[in-house]
Amino acid sequence: MSLIFDQYTERLRRKGSSPHSVRAFTTAATRLDAWLTAEGVTAEGATMVMLEDYFDQLPLAPSSRATHLRYIQAAYNYAIKRGSIRHNPALDVVVPQPDPADPIIISSHCLRTIRARITYERDWIWFHLLAYTGMRRSELRGLRWGEGDASVLRLEDQTIHVLGKGRKRRMVPVHPALGEVLAQARRADGAFVVPSDGKNGVALETIQDMSKRLSPVFTPHDYRRTVSTSLGNNGVAEPTIDRIMGWAPTSIYRRYYKSVADPELHRAILRLYADDPL
Repeated sequence: MSLIFDQYTERLRRKGSSPHSVRAFTTAATRLDAWLTAEGVTAEGATMVMLEDYFDQLPLAPSSRATHLRYIQAAYNYAIKRGSIRHNPALDVVVPQPDPADPIIISSHCLRTIRARITYERDWIWFHLLAYTGMRRSELRGLRWGEGDASVLRLEDQTIHVLGKGRKRRMVPVHPALGEVLAQARRADGAFVVPSDGKNGVALETIQDMSKRLSPVFTPHDYRRTVSTSLGNNGVAEPTIDRIMGWAPTSIYRRYYKSVADPELHRAILRLYADDPL
């Protein structure tokens, strides 16, 4: 792969970007690099017209094309900072923007229906983690019992200590309904909360299979969106939701001068689905 793309891949790893982000960029860069090679051009020698032609013929959905373009633009911008090139040939490339879609929120009725159909223990654990924490897929797949440097679950104080995006840490309170499931599923310290045969947590293919068994319609991110929406609908303040979900505060005041105490997080999680309990 081109040096420009290799250097940006390494930068993503140094910054602590999630494995998913690194893989997504590598996919976009490898695809473009192969096309440029077939055209007899290097990434350094690509022009805006060439990249326009490439993205015009790229056989992906509009949203995926837009994502690929953002990754390529970021890699070229990084190459400029390093002094490898003088201008970004992807800067002015435009791709059709996808039509904005209404966010998918899973109703409590649907969640109850999904839960009633579960037959496998691992799916049972996976469903409750999705429905009651709002954690990202990448955060859940490596979740362990006890102590450690990664995301860990501590049933003793009913908390999950998450190592999230950019290796930022946060605390997610355990809802009582989730706590009951986890207490029954608990294994030796150090083992993965969602059972795995591997050393790095549940494989992405396994996660996809579990999620499809729960519902072929909803993605793990739909559960995350549902948790945040339910908390807001049941009166939880935005700064508290931000901290549970791992979102950066949107104002200077909330970022540097407003703190949400841990007990408030535990009180907030009790309001999850309060208007229509599962």
